[in-house]
Amino acid sequence: MRCGARLLCILLLGACTTTPQTDPTTIDEGWMRNAEGEPPNILMISIDTMRQDHTGWTGRWSDSFTPHLDKFAREATRFKAASTTATATRPAVASLLTGVYPKTHGVEANPHTLSRSHATLAQILTQSGYSSAAFIANGLLSEEGGFHRGFENAATTSSYLGSLDKEIARDGIQWLRQRDQNRPFFLWLHFMDPHGPYFSAPPPIRQEVPAEDGLTDLKLPVGKSNFGENIIPKYQALRNRPGTAQYRQRYRAEVRWTDRMIGRVLGELERLGLENNTLVLITADHGEHLGEKEIHFQHGLHVYEPTANVPLAFRLKGKIPAAAVRDTNVSLVDILPTIRAGLGLEANDAVDGRDLSRELNNLAAPSVPVFIQSAKNHRLIAARQDHFKLIYFPGLRSDQKAFSPTKTEKWMLFDLEEDPQESVDVSAAFPAVYNRLRAAILDYLQKEAPDSPEKTQDATISPELAERLRRLGYLD
Repeated sequence: MRCGARLLCILLLGACTTTPQTDPTTIDEGWMRNAEGEPPNILMISIDTMRQDHTGWTGRWSDSFTPHLDKFAREATRFKAASTTATATRPAVASLLTGVYPKTHGVEANPHTLSRSHATLAQILTQSGYSSAAFIANGLLSEEGGFHRGFENAATTSSYLGSLDKEIARDGIQWLRQRDQNRPFFLWLHFMDPHGPYFSAPPPIRQEVPAEDGLTDLKLPVGKSNFGENIIPKYQALRNRPGTAQYRQRYRAEVRWTDRMIGRVLGELERLGLENNTLVLITADHGEHLGEKEIHFQHGLHVYEPTANVPLAFRLKGKIPAAAVRDTNVSLVDILPTIRAGLGLEANDAVDGRDLSRELNNLAAPSVPVFIQSAKNHRLIAARQDHFKLIYFPGLRSDQKAFSPTKTEKWMLFDLEEDPQESVDVSAAFPAVYNRLRAAILDYLQKEAPDSPEKTQDATISPELAERLRRLGYLD
């Protein structure tokens, strides 16, 4: 790419891609610090069950129902091709907090406990002088599961009825007002309301979101479990047995309500005078199937884009370009190494993720595959690189009785640029891509979790927590 063309890309705020060879510029360690060397505060917001295409910033909807996220995106750099590491909460959030894939940290299903073998982002930042707190709206992300590790103050809500996100926003704001002002802070807020069942948002909100989405309104039976094709998951079932269109509109209402709660937190950040010296990043643990591939209102079963593609955006005023869009393939595992490099902290622990400092500084970066896995026992694995995605379906073993998307092993390659619905296998048309990504998946499958008795240990689940998780579809 010629110099003039590359300059145009930069002026367009990163809408173009470049190859690594065009710009050998290096990024200074600690580039997020201010001129006096002081580190920024960090606010990390994760949204449970949030599809990237349900943010207004993607342009899918003519009238956005996420105004606060849209405003944030206009002030941030966002990644179109961001992927979760697993389409279920515990494996994905474990990757978010440690910078390693589920095959490395060992949390490959929701009952598994996070091993102490990898330092969490909270441990790294707290040990570096940050005050730290977490307010979490998903009962799976508990202290017993290892998800409070490193935080000086952490709480997982125990409520179920009504909006959990209103409570998270309230607690986050209260902590910001009472924080130790002599230290930089790390605050993690995990919002929950987009997760089913879709009844957290006040009913009037449902009239504020689009009713039409291009998908067919179907009358489906309620399943005997929470997983399967062409069913309404048992925990999602509404009493009046509506068509699928009403469920989808309710999901959008949940997203709009969460957007409003996030707006309250970001507004408080501004009122406290913290907006200009706080790194804010917004992402999700995974998405949700809303009818694509005959999968309705569930996640964890597949690795298709509705559950794999998540929002990811970074804002640090004066340091990270505003209204910039990157199409580099990135993953939740990239967040920890990016923050660590941006602060100039020593890398004391190996990670699977990649530092995104180059992308956040308008520079070219290498293309590497990212991996996504399902959380059910059949363990689908996907590798995504550039606009291609290869999915490995291992099939159902003879000793397995659970539902599996395929009975026999198969591999399918999709060109997401030409086929975003992941409908046409193009393995024969792109053999080199197929072979490269297949080798990457086979290598990924060789990863092993730490040699620790915790790596597949089920967390202690009280009867009360078990009932909450059953109502949320985690337990049949």
